[in-house]
Amino acid sequence: MPTPDFILALRDKVGTDLLWLTGVTAVVRNDRGEVLLGRRTDNGQWALVSGILEPGEQPAVGLAREIEEETGVIARIEALTSVWTLPEQGYPNGDRAQYLDLCFLARHLSGEARVNDDESLEVGWFAVDALPEPLMDRARVRLERALAFDGTTWFDTDEATSAAGTTGDPYAAVPGPGDPARRPLATLPAGAGEVVLRRAVRTDVPAIVNLLADDEIGAGREDGHDLTGYLAAFDAIDADRGHLLVVLESKDTVVGTMQLTFLPGLSRGGAWRSQVEAVRVAASQRGHGLGEAMLRWGIEESRRRGCAVVQLTTDKRRTDAQRFYVERLGFARSHEGLKLALGDPGSPEGSRTGLVSGGRPGGRSRARPRTKVDVMGAGTKDDPWTLRTPPGSGDYTMYRDDDTDPPQLVCQVGSTRLTYDARVIDDLHAWLREQGDWVPLGSADEQKPAKDGTVEAWARSEGNPLGGWYGLRKGYRGRVGMYLPPLLEELGLAEVEHQPRNNRMRAI
Repeated sequence: MPTPDFILALRDKVGTDLLWLTGVTAVVRNDRGEVLLGRRTDNGQWALVSGILEPGEQPAVGLAREIEEETGVIARIEALTSVWTLPEQGYPNGDRAQYLDLCFLARHLSGEARVNDDESLEVGWFAVDALPEPLMDRARVRLERALAFDGTTWFDTDEATSAAGTTGDPYAAVPGPGDPARRPLATLPAGAGEVVLRRAVRTDVPAIVNLLADDEIGAGREDGHDLTGYLAAFDAIDADRGHLLVVLESKDTVVGTMQLTFLPGLSRGGAWRSQVEAVRVAASQRGHGLGEAMLRWGIEESRRRGCAVVQLTTDKRRTDAQRFYVERLGFARSHEGLKLALGDPGSPEGSRTGLVSGGRPGGRSRARPRTKVDVMGAGTKDDPWTLRTPPGSGDYTMYRDDDTDPPQLVCQVGSTRLTYDARVIDDLHAWLREQGDWVPLGSADEQKPAKDGTVEAWARSEGNPLGGWYGLRKGYRGRVGMYLPPLLEELGLAEVEHQPRNNRMRAI
């Protein structure tokens, strides 16, 4: 959501210090019992409608306002279902905030659900037994509590949850019974059963080392007989909130592991990135999709932490793993990774270099123009271009349909289909060349005005070569500034910025 003016004013006074804010969330249901959800622009995940209360604003009034602003739905707020303090949240620019969340049940009165601002990619009603994925974990918890509401508001009194909220540990497990360190972060399907994904504890180290050594490459570099170095490394990982080491557990046995490292950087406007390391699944559990499910969880967790990029390297000899990362998970072979083994000074090992495949998924290189052979997909219906939005918040596909009159670009964003006059590629490129410099994207829906001087404003202006809208589907003619720039970048026609917001592009 756009940052409220009162928060900007506070930030002028307190900088990036912790702000205590009140948030409101709505579980809106219609007469069919369906729930209203929106797929967020910032992370591509499905979520309940939520917002921040303005100073002096009544919660029910503020929430009704948020519902209408984001979805076009008029709703009646009916009951307060849960109250809890969320863990401290950090943002890529260094801002810190913590929210008291008030969750309400609401009833649909009127209005057709639609994308009504730039906070959502999609909006829709969903049956409670057919919820879309990926659904944010907190949305799932709020839904469960709201749907079980019996007139008594749920208050969080769990000490571990309170600790997570006050210490701001972003990797604390979700509330639940039992040992706090072993509480599940997720439950993954595995054949006919389920496997728990949780944060690793020190006693897991022997099992993790066995997993690392359980292949031809790992067997030559891991030694499970002396755990001294492994235990010291675990203690360093566990003490650093920039690392998250997880395991998969089935029937009290560790059957998988993965490490995520969250890295700040100055590139991409100060964006964070997530590094994936040491992905392993026990031989007895392979073939059930556990590796893919664990990695998809890691990717969504990285999005939730505000990362703009997920990256990994894998040994060049692991050809099956390379195909898996590219074909099943959408990673791009965009970089070559180099590793230098540091042995004793002057030793052959100390000066050896090794080239490994790896790289940066999804996000596009700003500096390197792309040619058609670099494009992911051929741009046909059977092999569409696979693209990612400029902020890195969601993936979508596009292809050219020359059988229509005029020829169209068909853009598929989740379940939403948008179409544009295919002339927009050449016309936009020519216009960018005329501007001779960076131009703001200014993405906006058809119902929202476009800011002057932006790509979005040009794409609906009477002064463009088409004389109006390049978008063809009524009600969905906007968003040229969101979905066309990555295509021009892939075609080698433009450079595009990839920051969380306020991106620009220029012609090549």
